[in-house]
Amino acid sequence: MQSSGGLTDAMAFQGKDAILSGPAGGIVGMARTAEIAGQPKVIGFDMGGTSTDVSHYAGQFEREFETQVAGVRMRAPMMSIHTVAAGGARSCSSTARAFASAPRARAPTPARRATGAAARWR
Repeated sequence: MQSSGGLTDAMAFQGKDAILSGPAGGIVGMARTAEIAGQPKVIGFDMGGTSTDVSHYAGQFEREFETQVAGVRMRAPMMSIHTVAAGGARSCSSTARAFASAPRARAPTPARRATGAAARWR
């Protein structure tokens, strides 16, 4: 799976094609599931351990050919994916005027919990 949502031979695969390959695969699965369910328009919400990504599908895949990922400008075909918050250790809230994202816990990472660092933060 590539960031563009397409498949390629392993010998032709390059690092730039893998930047958003996981979320792109999620969009392909979301679109196919929506089509089977008879839903022509859907919004994707993919919350992982490190990020929360949203996407849109209305009968065709939306792609970008120049984008920024983690502050780095890239020129490669990619699905149109927007990171709106960090991953599952965060909470999102909203008011009438804005959305906010903040840490939900003082020790949101498994590494801190495993090393005992969580106890030092309490």
